[in-house]
Amino acid sequence: DTGFMCYGLLVHEIGVCDKHIANAAPDEKEGFQGMKEALEGRLELLELSINLGTIDQASYVTQTKEALQHESERAILLKQKGQTQEYQAAIERVKAMKKELDG
Repeated sequence: DTGFMCYGLLVHEIGVCDKHIANAAPDEKEGFQGMKEALEGRLELLELSINLGTIDQASYVTQTKEALQHESERAILLKQKGQTQEYQAAIERVKAMKKELDG
């Protein structure tokens, strides 16, 4: 895992958390809310890094491509293991990264 999450992926994952929060049992909402807040913090840090120039466009694109490659490989492994839900989630993450790179 590269650990890097591009803007489009962070926005996607925040949306996933929102869906979980909306559908979760009351005792599960706090965990999803915590994940959402962590993702929002990473998004703010990414925006700050871009605005301050501590990450340039070339580096950002390279890191996004590496994360995309990693998630694509992970999706293939999940499919081979028959982990359908995890595979679908990985594919959605791949789509979010591809959309950002293509946009």
